[in-house]
Amino acid sequence: MKMKNALLLNFLGLFFLLYACHDDPVMRFGFDTEFGKKSQGLTMMDSNQKAVTLKGDVFVTSGGVLVELINPKGEIVFTNQITFPNSLFVNEAFHSVSGTWKLKYKSMEGTGSITLHLNIVNQTLNQ
Repeated sequence: MKMKNALLLNFLGLFFLLYACHDDPVMRFGFDTEFGKKSQGLTMMDSNQKAVTLKGDVFVTSGGVLVELINPKGEIVFTNQITFPNSLFVNEAFHSVSGTWKLKYKSMEGTGSITLHLNIVNQTLNQ
């Protein structure tokens, strides 16, 4: 009986250790940062799913910032230049094109904060 309990405990310990080390796939890419007058950022996401969403906000405290989303075909599917005192709130969905999506920003002598994310969506859009 003690041998069975020891084997069971060892098996459960190994199971929980392996499960704890399991990484879920990253489904979100983007920025959570402040930007300065010379700041720029680029994040890339590979997707072969049905849709991609762009969600978040940009607050500009001086100057401006340019935000662009580029699909795998090289087409700019979202662009916005935000200048002080304006802000940007985004909640957009795009039919996915398989490949690498690029989300980038470039400060135009601006300062502020950007919280903007690409999300992989595994369902068809109702558009």
